[in-house]
Amino acid sequence: MFSKKCAVVLSGIALCCSSFFAGTAVYAKDIDISQVKAEIRIGTASLGSTGQVLQAGIAAIVSKYLPNLKCSAITTQGSMENVRLMAQKEIEFASINSDASYAAFKGTGAFKKPIVNYQMFSAYSNQCVFVTLKGSGIEKIEDLKGRRVSVGPQGSGAMDLAYSVLKYGYDLWDKIDKVFMSYSDQVEALKDGTIDAMVAHLNSGYPASYFAELDATNKNLHIMGESEEALKRIQSVQPFQMIEKISPSPYLTNLDRDIYAMTNYNATYARPDISEEIVYAYMKTLFDHCTEVDAYHRQGKNIRPELAVRGIFAGMPVHPGAARYYKEKGLWNDSWIIGEIKE
Repeated sequence: MFSKKCAVVLSGIALCCSSFFAGTAVYAKDIDISQVKAEIRIGTASLGSTGQVLQAGIAAIVSKYLPNLKCSAITTQGSMENVRLMAQKEIEFASINSDASYAAFKGTGAFKKPIVNYQMFSAYSNQCVFVTLKGSGIEKIEDLKGRRVSVGPQGSGAMDLAYSVLKYGYDLWDKIDKVFMSYSDQVEALKDGTIDAMVAHLNSGYPASYFAELDATNKNLHIMGESEEALKRIQSVQPFQMIEKISPSPYLTNLDRDIYAMTNYNATYARPDISEEIVYAYMKTLFDHCTEVDAYHRQGKNIRPELAVRGIFAGMPVHPGAARYYKEKGLWNDSWIIGEIKE
């Protein structure tokens, strides 16, 4: 059990008397974060991805300013694997997209039973589009039926996005020839015609690195967003999904019109057995020095206290340590619930 491995040297601390109480908690004593000792393994994503780079930077910053909290970023296959690693207690924190965390919470899709983790903070948003070559005969997502489509690496955030769009928005998940390629492989496969189309994603409006490189080096791309009708169908099944407009920009040279894209948030989660003190110490240290994350990745600008709450979903519990931090900063929303620490 985590509490036996990680000594937390604290005295006279009274926890919130009701773990699911959504109002203002009463604490007997402030937490001295310098006395919080633990080893934290953070599940990230594939090497070089936004999630992996960002979380590696965050781990380095927290470890720098709070040496007793030893943080290490673990490269993984992404959201789906991170949920399973949390359940197996192989990691303590994880970067998970909201579609994977919601499916785990409900015990649906790839998860045969509920796996509950607690929300800490949002990092950045994910927008999902599909890309093909001009002249392929594919003008809109409906035209993907019967075509060979790369839906991203197994267990990746991009695959989760593709599943939501194709399954719930268009009923095409079982009507395409799916291939599960790495991001770099699917780019090359699209160029040489091995696949007809591929999923691509943006992070807070910026194309992911593989997508940015493809857009910059190939002027024959056709980028497809989702229809408003499809987005409404997705939201009826996955209420946490949002709609965002993507406009032509210097970062998307092949986009010649406004499109709409399904959007959700990547967030950091903690296991339910991680103590309030550890999560609070981690978050306070991170956000006290959050501007330093900017040096690691351009998405670092989204790691700010006031932005950390954007992707919190009211239907899932927030970790007590995170709740304590948000209440101190005046950012708490009484529609949220606080999860119970499970020993």
